[in-house]
Amino acid sequence: MTSPRNADHNLLEQIYGIKFPPDFFSFWHFASNHPSILLEAEIHLTGPFDLLRNPVSDRQENPLWEARYYNDPPEFLTVASGHTDGLHWGYYVDDPESPPFPLVSYYSNDAFELQIVGYTMFDVLRCRIEELHQSWTDFIQDDPDSKESYQDGLTRLAPLRKGLQLYGTGDRLEIGQEYILKYQRDDTLRQPVASTRDYIGIVTPSDKYISLTADDIFNIWNISPTPSQVTPRAQEAKDLLAQGYPGAALKLGKDLWTFEDYRETSYTLLNAAYAALNRPLLQKFLQVAIEYRTDCDSRQGS
Repeated sequence: MTSPRNADHNLLEQIYGIKFPPDFFSFWHFASNHPSILLEAEIHLTGPFDLLRNPVSDRQENPLWEARYYNDPPEFLTVASGHTDGLHWGYYVDDPESPPFPLVSYYSNDAFELQIVGYTMFDVLRCRIEELHQSWTDFIQDDPDSKESYQDGLTRLAPLRKGLQLYGTGDRLEIGQEYILKYQRDDTLRQPVASTRDYIGIVTPSDKYISLTADDIFNIWNISPTPSQVTPRAQEAKDLLAQGYPGAALKLGKDLWTFEDYRETSYTLLNAAYAALNRPLLQKFLQVAIEYRTDCDSRQGS
């Protein structure tokens, strides 16, 4: 007989195609018993946590759609959302065969910049607490007339931090900005071979990546690429892929991800790169992302 715990593990693996780490389920147990901490930290658990709350048979939509945001890359599996500017967090699964996967955040209503927060949901919650701590500390300086209100926020955070540290991040004594500077963007477990427009980079075997000959224009924040810039780069990336170097196609596909005029080029490059790198799960996630975007566009146009 399958235990409820194993049933949860099997359900998520069946839907997502990856094994969620033990700390994910430990955090679910923690969150279920300490909902006030998440509420105060302005974090709402979603995605796979929704599947743990409710049987998949009761759901009407594709579970892989329900927590998605329009520009989520195929690798991004949302697990939590915030209250401001589309802030959300997710596992970033760029090499499905090489866990652990980092937890990444970005604001869907702001700049498309993915930021590594940590490798466990405890890291996510702790980082959020310290971000709020720093924000309220800054507000005290910028708006002294409301100091009492912001100080009250800082006072509320202290026991939340202490309660969390009993379960995770207890060895981290830093708070506020000191914590953020030390632990955010800790990418020691991943080894990107090239940077990308979304700041997360790509991970491939080093012998699978050769950079394009043209300058990398996608690190210009306000770039609006033209066909004369994209077409030759896309062709060179395809040529390199045919020669056994899919890294350039992967990078360019990701660099073009948010540009409406080049979506089909992005999709084609990414699908081919995933196939060449033997990452069929990402091909599946890409198709989910395409179908989700198409559905959103049709709803908006109706």
